[in-house]
Amino acid sequence: MLAILGSLIAIYLRLHIGKADATRIEKYLVHLPFSVYLGWITIATIANVTALLVDVNWNTLGLGEQFWAVVVIVVGIAIALSILFIRRDIFYCLVVDWALLGILLKRLTVETLPDQSVIITTIVGMVLVTVGIIIQGVRRKVY
Repeated sequence: MLAILGSLIAIYLRLHIGKADATRIEKYLVHLPFSVYLGWITIATIANVTALLVDVNWNTLGLGEQFWAVVVIVVGIAIALSILFIRRDIFYCLVVDWALLGILLKRLTVETLPDQSVIITTIVGMVLVTVGIIIQGVRRKVY
């Protein structure tokens, strides 16, 4: 997974997605697929790291699983917002929004008492990413 992530980051940077002037065809046929794929692999890598930490019972500083779930979600949101405002890449952010929606729906359908902090963080993250996309669209700062 890390090899795929590293390769996609290298391709993303080498293509100057969000930074270089490209033809409309190049944007839709080259940049868009790499943006979406990088978004999914980023989220999948974050999810896999989380699963690994749970599997090895990583409980540093005595903080619970909910705390680390919130931290991981916040990291994903921060990455998405930085991609949005530095690279103006809304497609990457739409993938993150979709992933956050999946996390929210999963947490709401759990039969046990849902983790309120995870739900609140996910909702706040969705709002921030969505508002960021709208702001970039209104400012015409969308790549």
